[in-house]
Formats: sequence, structure tokens, C-alpha cells
Amino acid sequence: MDKGDITLMWIGGIYVVGFILTLLVLIKYGKSKFGIDYDKPKTYVNMEDYDSNTQAFIWFSIMWIIIIPITLIFIGFNKLEKLVQKEINKNKESDG
Repeated sequence: MDKGDITLMWIGGIYVVGFILTLLVLIKYGKSKFGIDYDKPKTYVNMEDYDSNTQAFIWFSIMWIIIIPITLIFIGFNKLEKLVQKEINKNKESDG
């Protein structure tokens, strides 16, 4: 085994662990914390490609390698925005 094979094994292992962890988190907290509920009847408002939570959870778990970093970027941006707004408000109070 050369270095490239070991690297591919690590990447594959990390992906499988991430898939399993994401799937377990979605099964446990999908409806309650994240509001994911594809088991309810279809209406015009919620026309989605998923027929059930099972399909949605598996798809989200397969795509975790893309979804998690993007979600962390959005969360980080929101936290940074709140921090900047807090500093702006603090400076307004001290000036006025």
C-alpha cells in the first residue's frame, strides 16, 4: 500500500462515519430540532421530491460532505453579523 491508498482509505472512512452520524442525528432530531417532516401529506405548498422522511434523511446523509460545511459557513456569518451589530450598538451608546 502506498501513501495514496492510505489517504483514500482515510477519506472513505471519514465519509462513512459522517454518513452514519448524520443519519442518526436526522433520525433522532430531524422533526423536532430541524423541522424536517416529509411524512405529512403532499400539498401545493410542500411539493418536494421526497416521499417520506426516510428518503430525505438518506439523501441528506449522502450529501453531508456538502451540506455541513455550507451550514457552518451560514451559521458563522450569522454569528459574525450579530457580533458586529452588538459592537456598533455599543459604540452608539458610548458616543451618544
